[in-house]
This record gives sequence, C-alpha cells and structure tokens, in this order.
Amino acid sequence: MNFTVEAAAFRAALKTAGRVIPQKSPWPILSNLKVITNDSRVTLIGSNGDLTFEADIPAQVETEGVAIMPHGPLSAFASAAKADTITLKLEGEAVKVSAGRSRIALSAADAADYPNYRPADGEPVQMDADTLTRALRFCATACSTDETRYYLQGVNMTTREGVVEAHGTDGYGLHVAQLPDAPIIGDGAILPRDAVALICDAAEGKDAVSLAVSARGWMFAVAGLRMWGKVIDGSFPDVWRVIEGFGQADPFAVTAEDDLATTLKVAACGADEIRKKGRGLVFIADPGKPIVIRGGKTVSGVTAAGRAETQAEAIGTARFMLSSDLLSRALPALKGDIALSSLAEGARIEPAQQDAHLHLSAVLMGIRAADEELQDV
Repeated sequence: MNFTVEAAAFRAALKTAGRVIPQKSPWPILSNLKVITNDSRVTLIGSNGDLTFEADIPAQVETEGVAIMPHGPLSAFASAAKADTITLKLEGEAVKVSAGRSRIALSAADAADYPNYRPADGEPVQMDADTLTRALRFCATACSTDETRYYLQGVNMTTREGVVEAHGTDGYGLHVAQLPDAPIIGDGAILPRDAVALICDAAEGKDAVSLAVSARGWMFAVAGLRMWGKVIDGSFPDVWRVIEGFGQADPFAVTAEDDLATTLKVAACGADEIRKKGRGLVFIADPGKPIVIRGGKTVSGVTAAGRAETQAEAIGTARFMLSSDLLSRALPALKGDIALSSLAEGARIEPAQQDAHLHLSAVLMGIRAADEELQDV
C-alpha cells in the first residue's frame, strides 16, 4: 500500500475518527485505524464496537492494499506536520508516514484481526440537512445524563400519524420536534447522544443527508462519510400521553427570544437552586402588563433575588415557578418570537410562528410553590 493524500482532508477525517476510536478499550485493536486504498481514493475506517464510521478521501494511489495502524500518533503527526500532502507507505510490519521533510514510522497490525462491523439492513432516505440538525440538537439538549435511566440518554426517533418526530427528555423537560416534510426514516428507535452529536456535526453546512433508524440500528451518510451503529435498547416514554397529562392552554404571552433570555438571566441572580436543576424562577403575568420574572427564594446574603420585566406585554394571566435550567437549554433553538403557555403542572414554550418544515415545542415541569411565593415582591 502506497498513497499520497491532501493533508487538510486527511486531518479532517482523522479528527472525525478521533471522536469514534477509543484511546483505551478492552479490545486494543479498536484503538487502531483501518486504511484501505481503492483506485483513486482511500477509505478510513474506525469503530468503538457500538459506532462505526467510514470516510472516503481522494488520493493518488501508487499501490493498493490494507493497513491497520494506531490512530493516536498518526493523528498527532498529521496535525503537527505543515506540509500540503501526506504520504503513507506500508513496508512489512511498519507504516512509514511522511509530510514534507517530516516523517514517522508506525507499527502495522494484522488486518485479519480488525473486526468487520457492518450496518443493519435498511435503506437510508434523503433528508434536508439543516432541518434534521435543528431537530436533533433541540431534542438532544433535553436528554438525561443519569446512567440509571439509560433509555433517556438519547433522542427518540419515531413516526406518528405519518409524521417523523424526534423526542428528548430527562423527566423534567420534554422537547419535541416534528418534521412534516421528512420521509419515513424506518421503524424508529433511540439514537445515542454521541451518535446524535456526530450526525449533527457531519450534516452542518450540507444540503442533504441520508438517514435510517430502526430497532436493528441506525445508518447515516453524507458527502463521502458513512456512519452506523447501535441504538439504545429500551422503551421511551409515551410522549403524547405525557403532553396530554399536562393539558392544553392558549399562550399567555408572546415575547422575543433575546428579550426573554435577558430577563431570565437577571431574574436568576441571587435565586436559590431547586432540585439541582437550575434556579427557580417565578412567572407573573397579567393582561396588558409586562411579564414579571423573579428569582424564587434567595441565596445567603441576598435580601431579594433578581426581578425583571419583559418588554412584551402579557395577553393572559399566569402564576407559576419553573427551573431556569430547563428554560435556558430550550431557548437557543427557538429563535424569533416565543409563545409561552401555562399548563396544569408546568409550562410550554414554542415559536410563535412555526417553521413549515419543522415544528418545535418544549413542555417543562413546574416547581411546586405556595401562593405567597408566586406574588410579586
């Protein structure tokens, strides 16, 4: 095997590989990168056992072959070398890598020892990259980090009444993304958070991507990059039953996202943390008046927590307390005007004008508060 590749493209592929290939593993072979040459391209393959990627890079191939080499030192060398091209040559049990006047020799493992992880059966469908990325990132911000609730540590992809949906929750906040124009992606399943992050980063700036998700696994492809892996084995909560349990209500206010974000930051100053899920914020709304948001309780040394008013006036009445953490993680994806609704056990926030291709909404669990705590002070 002997080939020369453009350094920038090679570094980019090695960077993606670094997010998949483990530095340490019970199977040392998985800390290696598999390189295959074929005609006018080279294919890089890496896996951690649960997630696998393949990246095609244009190359000038002198001789074809297969080589297994340690990813860590190869990536470090490629990043440090300043040459425009990098050449790899397999000689016996060593891979000689050169970039301009720089060079390094790496030990080559037996190609027969590298596992052959193949994607599950299924045909990925083409989707709009920006729409998919926005949906996945919005739902991923609500995923749980509690390992005991492993089935909440990913984004649930499913189809309901012919519409593709994505869901994310940690039991306190529930983010829902509906993609009315998207083709059916498969039977649906729970995508792990690391898979979601890789998919979103790979899709960034692209026009279209291909995706399939089923109980057998997921597959993704875009511009010479292919990834696949396992889904989370578990039952995701019945999202719409949860939403129905919170009830429905008309918005009590519509306010600009940046106005609401600024008001939340001021109100959180000096507020006490509740349930370790962020600082409790009290919302007070009366028709024709600005929405008052103030910190619930106070930390030591603070006489009264922050209090702020939105520029927008309320169109309905509301009194409730929410976690600032739940609010702040949902807001960045909801650009423009935000509609706020008070529900039986919490609140719903969503864009005042939904995108025709992507509907986003977040249902947030409220914090129990006595009537005197819900008064303006």
